[in-house]
Amino acid sequence: MALEQTVVISPYGDKLVNLVVEGEERQALLKEASRLPYIQISERALNDLELLATGGFSPMDRFMGEADYRRVMDERIRFEAQR
Repeated sequence: MALEQTVVISPYGDKLVNLVVEGEERQALLKEASRLPYIQISERALNDLELLATGGFSPMDRFMGEADYRRVMDERIRFEAQR
């Protein structure tokens, strides 16, 4: 019987980001999080967080901050005006 060869596809940008925290660091973050205010997020946002944490959005390792978001939106408005 011939052995099957497994091919693993390289992640985009050759970098797989895993943001899942374990061990003592996880315990410290859970303790810190227990003191933070609660927010409600949509199921879609929860799915995005899970994909971000487990490398599904690699090589992305965070969401845009407000300044980046505003820049992207300004660029979109300028682009649309040029069309």
